[in-house]
Amino acid sequence: MLLISIESLSRTGNASGTVGGVAELDALLTELVVAAQQRGAVRADVSALTIGRALRNCYFAAVFDWLRSENEPFLTIVETALDLLLHGIFAGRVVQLASDTITSEAV
Repeated sequence: MLLISIESLSRTGNASGTVGGVAELDALLTELVVAAQQRGAVRADVSALTIGRALRNCYFAAVFDWLRSENEPFLTIVETALDLLLHGIFAGRVVQLASDTITSEAV
């Protein structure tokens, strides 16, 4: 479902032929996150709007990286960025932000 949404975001324009703004993108992503939260696929302790904005920011960062890349396919860039966002960057690590400590099984 997320891949379908990314493909729809990659198109230029919407049904009216105009390019949607950030508010429209936020609304679409928030709607998708709410549905995923209701299915239990996405954590519910964070607001759908906050998660949607994180996805939006990831998408725009991928667009920026793609524009600066040398012939790297956009889908590869956005899939990598989303993988990092959704699965994290720490391998076998627990982050405790309150105490500013990071413990790791790998270290």
